Amino acid sequence: MIPYLRNLNHALLAAILLACLPSSLAQYLRQSDLPQDPAEKATVLGHWLVAPHADFQGLRTVNPFLTDEDLKYTKSGSECDDRSKGDVCADVPSWFSGLGIFNLTAEDGIRFLGVMDGGPANACKEPRGTPDHISHKDYVVPAFAPVVSKFRVDQTHGVLLEHHCFLKGSDGEPLNGLPNTDNDDSPFTGGDCEVQLNRSVNGLDTEEVQKIPGTNLCLAGDEYSPSMVIFNCEFGTKECGTVLTRYIPEGLELPGASYNVRSILPGAFLHRRKGRGFESAAVSPDGKTAILLLQSPLGDDDKWSPFATSHVIHAVKMDITDPGNAIVAAHYLYVVENFLNWFDKRKPQDTKISSATWASQFAGTDHDVLVVIERRPNQIKFFLADFTVASDIKENSLTGDLAFDKLGLHDKSLKKLRELGVEPARKALFLDTGDVEKDPFIENWDSSDKMEGVAVLNSCVVAMADDNDFGLGREGQPGITVVQLSECMDAVFNRMNT
Repeated sequence: MIPYLRNLNHALLAAILLACLPSSLAQYLRQSDLPQDPAEKATVLGHWLVAPHADFQGLRTVNPFLTDEDLKYTKSGSECDDRSKGDVCADVPSWFSGLGIFNLTAEDGIRFLGVMDGGPANACKEPRGTPDHISHKDYVVPAFAPVVSKFRVDQTHGVLLEHHCFLKGSDGEPLNGLPNTDNDDSPFTGGDCEVQLNRSVNGLDTEEVQKIPGTNLCLAGDEYSPSMVIFNCEFGTKECGTVLTRYIPEGLELPGASYNVRSILPGAFLHRRKGRGFESAAVSPDGKTAILLLQSPLGDDDKWSPFATSHVIHAVKMDITDPGNAIVAAHYLYVVENFLNWFDKRKPQDTKISSATWASQFAGTDHDVLVVIERRPNQIKFFLADFTVASDIKENSLTGDLAFDKLGLHDKSLKKLRELGVEPARKALFLDTGDVEKDPFIENWDSSDKMEGVAVLNSCVVAMADDNDFGLGREGQPGITVVQLSECMDAVFNRMNT
């Protein structure tokens, strides 16, 4: 039985799932032992929860500078057992706001990367008379610094934490998860927005992480600003977590930040929706290119806004040959799945891009091909997306006017884009969870709809990780789910281009 599973039924299922994996897998999950062919039906090969080591003390371990005062609004130990849905359990950090690969081919087990976001936070009731465009958020641990971690899957005991470090400035001091500008929530603390906080130029809400091959650096996508963050991820050194450069949109400045800031991203990205920045960042196998996608369309998503029905997502391609002096290489558009093709059809604006990872090496092509996760309530869809065929709109005058962002619903957007001579990324669906609560399409599915990270293990197998929001909603430990596909990625790419 795998410990740390949420209940006995989950544990029994996990034991069954382990039997689905090859018997040669003695302990650690290795790429060389994964199936190389498609399954008859997409099937979960394993689902493992994080199994902290014996002396792990939750947020105190990953942020050792936190004091009792810093943690006074959290619960721990037996207090977590009967906590309410709005309580944060300091024992169950949110390891997987993003999922990456640190080492895919190691014979002693695949090494995964995880990144925490800006820390536990709750919405709170707005005071009477608060304008519609202003919202308040309660930051439960304002001093929290985002954390990057390295894991290995032990098929008997769960996801094992090997290394971690918190993000810090060039001065070695911890960063934080507070918003940078008034484009985001007004920060408070105190349990129910009782004490107002200052915004911080050192605030990061990291939602994706990727290793930059051939370097000791990682790249993160950040929701605030939004930004691309380059930082040291040489675990076991004092430099681990040090931010080298943060790239933000043109027209924005972060004076006084404790790291290098470069304002070079497309200025249109300043119009991203509140709390909807870069949740997706992919890095090419040669370490020279990154593509980052916004989580949602640009513009206000108010019911009567001309942007409310938009299905168009903006993406930026970065030349990161020199990670400290990256260059904007291209600006693309990506059109999300028609909201009518989901189980939940209530609001177009509920579709989110949750993660992306590079997949050209698994699709048998030298094109810029990514796996992209789209999510709506209770359902997740996985797409292969080819950005090489997409139009570069970097110099297009319509970009600054947000003309691409008020074209209407899915079919109308595609029609108008092509009338304007703009091709979005070409895409093809290859995995659909179905309704994870009522009718999952994947055999042996036993996970949530909060998948916020994806990694490709080979052409026929993907891994994904869920975000537990620091125990909010009485969530337990997050985990990694590995799925064998019914159609391998090289076949999907060929289908997409015929």
